[in-house]
Amino acid sequence: MPWLRRRITDADKLLHELTRIEAAGALACRGDAGANATLYSSLDRALERARIGTEHGYIVEQVLIRRFAGNAGYHLSPPLQSILDDPLQTMILMRHYGAPTRLLDWTSSIWVAAYAAASERRHDSRGRWSDAAIWVFDTRAMQRGLERHGLGAEMDRMLGQGPPHNLEVPMRYALLSRRQLGRHKLRPPSPWVVFLYQLRDRFPRLIAQQGFFTVPSRLGLDQARVISTLIDPADEAVPRQCITFPDSIKPRVLQSLERKGITAASMFPGLEGIARHLSELTIFARLDHGIREEIRANG
Repeated sequence: MPWLRRRITDADKLLHELTRIEAAGALACRGDAGANATLYSSLDRALERARIGTEHGYIVEQVLIRRFAGNAGYHLSPPLQSILDDPLQTMILMRHYGAPTRLLDWTSSIWVAAYAAASERRHDSRGRWSDAAIWVFDTRAMQRGLERHGLGAEMDRMLGQGPPHNLEVPMRYALLSRRQLGRHKLRPPSPWVVFLYQLRDRFPRLIAQQGFFTVPSRLGLDQARVISTLIDPADEAVPRQCITFPDSIKPRVLQSLERKGITAASMFPGLEGIARHLSELTIFARLDHGIREEIRANG
């Protein structure tokens, strides 16, 4: 069953619908400033722009992880340096600072996702302001789907030994190209997507954004399609869906989110967040009561 796709053009109706969806609980939510029909990772998109095929993409990914781990330690506190020994946790750190990885960012808060969708502006292929998108799916339905599709059995085959559901070990093989897998006499993993959480020394930004990730078994996977194949509609408390809304209502959405305490200042703790929030304020300055009063008194 494909994702339910809806376009809502009224800010109040959008916020009402998000409130209704929020009540379902146990959600994975993602906000995109530019609406797309697919969910490819930042690394997949970077490889496509560079015209690098998937097979060579694995080599690029391995180099990126090694180089990040080799240089990042000089800038990290001792507790965080231990993260660099784990490729998965290293990818979280890379994604946190904007490096391309196979991970996709998600949040358990639909309001954080709405903020991510509304806080930036993007152009579409025709140079017009693009719609924004909020993706939502039921995490419990996804987990049941993973169990039903036998992910644990595949991990067992890939591991051969050790804990059957230890994600870190099968992901070591998921990071290998087909040629490298062949040297280990291993078959390429089937297409799957699983949840990934930062296990230790969580960053303040990740905590504030209630963030986690999905990680695919291969490069070049449209995670929207894979997630859709894993989820049985009978398991869903809320249908998986992608809600789009026009650029024109972003100021109103940001203003409503500010009333809920969802701003750049809260999403990005520190001076960066304060500066981002002031930049956002100019987007909906005409709607801000304090600014209107200042203009009235001094304009």
